[in-house]
Parts: sequence; structure tokens; C-alpha cells
Amino acid sequence: PNPAPAADAEIINIANDNLRGVFLERINDELAERGYETLGSASIDGIGVDFVGIAASDTLVLGILNSRHGDIIANEIPTSPGSAPAWYTAEQKYDSPVWEARTAAAAAGAMINEVLPEDNDIRIVPVVVIPNASVANKADMEKRWEEAGVAVARFLNYSDLPDLAASLPDKRGTEVLPSYRKFAGTLLKYFAQKAKRTPMRKTG
Repeated sequence: PNPAPAADAEIINIANDNLRGVFLERINDELAERGYETLGSASIDGIGVDFVGIAASDTLVLGILNSRHGDIIANEIPTSPGSAPAWYTAEQKYDSPVWEARTAAAAAGAMINEVLPEDNDIRIVPVVVIPNASVANKADMEKRWEEAGVAVARFLNYSDLPDLAASLPDKRGTEVLPSYRKFAGTLLKYFAQKAKRTPMRKTG
């Protein structure tokens, strides 16, 4: 049998991984310019979060990078209770990154409210970044994304999504409080330990 298709697929996967690495590096730079410290990637209740940012003593950004190409048809209605809605490209069907971001944010928020007073004022900002594609049915989805509390943003491209910088609270001129940095690290460590016991779902 001809091994070329498998080899080609491997090359494409390597190229996609390299591109994702470049995008994540640039996203981290953007966060730093807006006053955030970045804490790398995380697994939060089975969701692969591609980048985490913290600012001041009250802001936590949980970001998912959707690096697929071409036109995307988004959908936020699950086919059955408890299941993830699906997004589509010409080649793939995959879990909605908006659903993933919302799920991760809800889990993080529940844990924060469990260990801190109810008036802790920590704002969780779930965001989905789409640097390579456009959402063909964006106009139909905007209200659903708003209801989900998830920002869907472009980055380094010219789609009609809002820019990532405009989707983040501007924290320039602030510094991360050491106690908040420690708390955020402990929070991510808790979910990392939990992830070792449960499989992580990741769509990329």
C-alpha cells in the first residue's frame, strides 16, 4: 500500500501545530499589551483551554483557539440534552468552541465561588479566537454568543468578527496582585490534577 496519504496527513498536522503555536505566541503578546499575564494552557473540567490570562486582582481570560480554515457554519443548539452543539467546515464537524469556552468558564466560576466569598468580583472572560476562517452565519449566531457570554473574535485577519483586543477588558496600567497570581495558579493546578483522572476533550 502507498504510505503517501498518511505521510501527507502527518505533514499537514505538523504544519497546523506549528501555525497554532505561532498564533498562541502572538495572542500572548496581545494579552501582555493589554495588561495581562499569561499562564499557558489548561484543562478545565475536560475542556482544553488554549490560553489563560490574568489581570489586576479580578480578571481571568479563558481562551480557545479555533485555527481551522475556510468558512465555518456555527451552531449552538445541541442535538440532545447534555451534548455539545457542533460547528462545521467543508471537511469537519466538531464541538462548538463557544460551548467549550462557556463550559470551562462555568466550571472555573463555580470553583471560585466555592472557595472565595460570593462578592469576590472576579470576572471570567471566555473568548474564542478565529484567525484563519470566517463564520458564514455570524449574523444568526451573534445573539446566541451574547447569551452564552462568550466573545468570538478575529485575530490577524480581516473577517467581520470583532478584533480580539476589542473583546478583552483593557487592563493596561495595572499590575497583577501577587495573591491573585497565586490563587489563579492554584485554581489551574486543581483542574490539572482533576484532568489526570478524567479524559480531556479537545477539538482545536
